Amino acid sequence: MAEAERRARRRSASAKIGRTLPLLQRYSRHLRGRLTTFGLATAVAGLAWAFYNNDELQSKVCTLPPTQPWLSDTCGSIGFGGRPNRAERLDWQAVATRPGDCAALSAHIVKYPSGVYRQQARDLFEARHFSPQGPWLAGQSTIDIYQPRGSLASASETAARQAAIASGNRLAERECRKQSAALQARFVSADATPEDWSCDPIGGGTVCGFHGHAACRIETPVELCGAAR
Repeated sequence: MAEAERRARRRSASAKIGRTLPLLQRYSRHLRGRLTTFGLATAVAGLAWAFYNNDELQSKVCTLPPTQPWLSDTCGSIGFGGRPNRAERLDWQAVATRPGDCAALSAHIVKYPSGVYRQQARDLFEARHFSPQGPWLAGQSTIDIYQPRGSLASASETAARQAAIASGNRLAERECRKQSAALQARFVSADATPEDWSCDPIGGGTVCGFHGHAACRIETPVELCGAAR
């Protein structure tokens, strides 16, 4: 009787184990799947964190050649890799086609005060200078002049006026050259234009003078930005 009971208990225990083992196996497979998913998610999160905090890695990824300039522009739009966005990149390319243009550099700095090229643009802008080789900007200014009557009489008033204009042109050149020097400009030419004549007879002839203006044609240097050549 005792032996029969023991055999019955063993058969019952074996049956329970048989029923429990598949459940344990299924749970084990489920647990391994959950752990694998968690591990994968952790690894992805770690890589993302490393990428987010590594500017050098971002730059390398953002400058991979196959998908440029789209990839770089995309990185720039979300602030990765120290890359410019598309608008800034195109604006800087336009500035590069105008070397030495201070206005273009200034406009870029104002438009992108925190841009990728801000320091390079500022360095170029601060290196302003004038080049002896130009370029030069043509211009004209007007100054008032007074040509007094001469001491030598002319045979006619027409001749006296012509003599006064010739003297007035020499006066205009002297005054315009002074103005050019003050402006650090290049003198080109000058012409006197009478506006108010004054003629008097003297010694059987005529002398004339006038109030008028001088047209000064000059060339002023254009300021350049960047290293002097």
